[in-house]
Amino acid sequence: MNYIDILPQIRNNIFYVRIVMTDYDVENQMVIRIVARRNDGLYKTEVVQYPNEGTDYNGEIIVSMFGMAKSLVAQIVGVKINGTEVRVNSTEVEGADITARYDDSLTRMGWEESMNNIHIDFEVISTNNPKTLRIADQSEWGILADRPAIIEIVPPEDENKYVYYLGKNQLNVFNSKTLGINPGRGNDFENLKDGIYDITIKGSPSSYSFNRKYLKTDLIRLNIDKIWARSTVLCDHEDDDIINKIKEIEFLLAAAEANMRLGNFENVKQLYEKASKLIYVLNNCENCGCKI
Repeated sequence: MNYIDILPQIRNNIFYVRIVMTDYDVENQMVIRIVARRNDGLYKTEVVQYPNEGTDYNGEIIVSMFGMAKSLVAQIVGVKINGTEVRVNSTEVEGADITARYDDSLTRMGWEESMNNIHIDFEVISTNNPKTLRIADQSEWGILADRPAIIEIVPPEDENKYVYYLGKNQLNVFNSKTLGINPGRGNDFENLKDGIYDITIKGSPSSYSFNRKYLKTDLIRLNIDKIWARSTVLCDHEDDDIINKIKEIEFLLAAAEANMRLGNFENVKQLYEKASKLIYVLNNCENCGCKI
């Protein structure tokens, strides 16, 4: 009788399934189908054929399922061997000298039960897409992992604070509909405003928080791209003034982003406004044909 245990394990932030047998010297190939899930709704199915040239073992067979984070919990939810559904308790596989079981224990990454393990942080991911704002939570939540967290977003030139539940250790994507700024029509998203976004994430309790301001420049850079593209086709190659204005806009935006990193937010606003005015001048140029 070959006894097979299907066991969960987390190694290096990856949820694995361990297939442990009492006898690996198997003549007839078996097909093992494993289903696992995470508490964020992700399901993953893997099929292992053994013995098989593509399946290695060193005292056990290791099957990689999906990545993990401290806020996530995973478990094995289903196993079939040669079409026979394996139960948590021992199950005899039809037509084979095999008894199998699997462990459906909830499995998570370990951490010390200490408030000192908590470090709140996030980054805004630039995609050059004016329709979205992408915020990646990269916090160490420690014992706060199972407690809800929120994200507060204040768009530019807006006094309203938009509050949502935060997807911990995930990429949180916001658009005109989720932010409720300019809902758009049908299934279409509208462009989000350029400018400084004031973003805060808070744990439970809210004394654990982190704030970051982000300068979104996707719209103005899209307009710059259009001017560059049209200038190579429609503009007189001798019109150096247009090229110089484009370079000046690029310089102003680079200066605004530098001041943003240094926390000089008033300078950021002034530099961005100057760049916007130059864009307006180029867009209303009547003689060069370079209007957006």
